[in-house]
Amino acid sequence: MARVLVTYGWCRTSYLIARSLAARGHQVYACSSRRPAAASWSRFTRGGAVVRDPFEEPKAFVENVAALVRRWRIDAIFPGHEDAIPLQRLAGRLPAGVTIVSPPGPALVRAVDKGEMTRRAIEAGLTVPFTAFPDSVEAVEAEAERIGYPVVLKLRRSNGGKGVLVAEDRYDVRAAFDGPWAGLVDQPGQEPIVQRFVPGAVVGACFLAVEGTPIAVYGERYLRTKDVGFGTSTYRSPEPSAALREATTKLIQALGWTGIGHMDFLEETGTGQLHFLELNPRPWGAIHLAYVNGFDFPAAAVAQALGEEDLERYFPRDQNHGALHSLWLVGEGIRLASQLASQRGRTHARPHHPTQQGHVAWRVTRPDGFLWHDPGAFLAECACYLGMYVRTRGDVNPHTDGMLRQLDQPTRTS
Repeated sequence: MARVLVTYGWCRTSYLIARSLAARGHQVYACSSRRPAAASWSRFTRGGAVVRDPFEEPKAFVENVAALVRRWRIDAIFPGHEDAIPLQRLAGRLPAGVTIVSPPGPALVRAVDKGEMTRRAIEAGLTVPFTAFPDSVEAVEAEAERIGYPVVLKLRRSNGGKGVLVAEDRYDVRAAFDGPWAGLVDQPGQEPIVQRFVPGAVVGACFLAVEGTPIAVYGERYLRTKDVGFGTSTYRSPEPSAALREATTKLIQALGWTGIGHMDFLEETGTGQLHFLELNPRPWGAIHLAYVNGFDFPAAAVAQALGEEDLERYFPRDQNHGALHSLWLVGEGIRLASQLASQRGRTHARPHHPTQQGHVAWRVTRPDGFLWHDPGAFLAECACYLGMYVRTRGDVNPHTDGMLRQLDQPTRTS
C-alpha cells in the first residue's frame, strides 16, 4: 500500500478520492489552500496541511507540497484539480521518486484549452456545435452575429461553468468583456470560442485509459446543475449509453490518452444527437456517482500510476453502471441560492430545462460529500463554501483569475 497526498482538499472530489484510497488500505494525507478543508477533517486522512494557492502562486504551492512529501514520506501525489499542471511542470522541485497521479504534463495543457480540444474532437469525427475560433476580441462579436444569437462563449481555459456563458445578444457579449472577463480576454490565445447554442440535456463520460485504450468508461446524466443548462451537476444518474461510450472512445484513441478524465456532451433535444462540449483532464465533480456504483476510478488511477497492470479489478467485470443516483447536498444549497438570485427582477418564469429535474429518487440516491460516520468532512465543506459565499458577496461560483488564465501567462510565483 502507498502513502498518498491528495491536494485541493477543500473540494468534495478530493474527499471522495481520500475515501476511495483509504478503503483500499492506502495511507492518505491532504492539503488545501482553502480552509476548512473537508479532506483534512475526514477520518479517512491521517493528516492535513495548508498550502499556497496553486493557480496564483504555483511555485510556492509546489514547494509547499514538496515539503509535505518529505515530512510524510509520500509515495504518490494525487492532484484534486488542475493543480496537476504546476506539479507536472515543476516536478523537478519535488523529491525524487514521488509519483504524480495524473495524465502527462503536455496532455494536461492541451486538454484544458477548450479551443484545442474542440478542434481535436472535430478531427476525431465527433459532432460538435458549430464553432468559430476568433483571433481577436473584436472578432468575437462579429462571429456571434454571424452564427446568430443565442450563442455560447467559452474562455479557452475554464472549468465547472467558470468562463462559460450564454449570450442572448451583443450586449451580453460586451457585458462579459467589461465585467467578469475584463483583463482576461485581452491575453493572447484566450479569445473566447463562439459556439451555436444547442438546446438539450447534458451527459458525461468518466474514463480511465492507457495509451489510448479505454479500461473503463462510465456514463452519467445531469439531472440538476448549479446553473441552468450548464456547469457543475448537483444531481445525477447512470447513463449506460452505447453512443456515449463510442464517442468517448473515439477521442480517447485519437488523443492516445493515459490516465483518468471526463468528457461532457450535449444531447440535442428532438434528435438525441451527442455534441462534444469539453474534456476535463482531472478528477471530476460527479466522481461520487461512479464510485457508489462500483467504478473505483481513484484507486485505479493510483494503481495505474504506480505500475499495476490489473486495472480491470477496480471496475465491474460486465461494466454494469448500477442504479444508484448521487446528490451533492452543498451543491443543492448553491443551486437554490443561484435560482433566487436569478429570479430577482424577473417578470416571467424561466422555462423548464432538462438539467433542472424537480423529483429526487431518494430511495436510490446517495449523498455526495456526506457520511453519517464521517460528519467532520461535511461540516468543513459547508463552512468553506459559506465562507467563500460571504467573502465574494453572494457569488455562487467563486474563482480566482488564475483558474481562468492561459497557462503561459505570468502569475505571482511566491
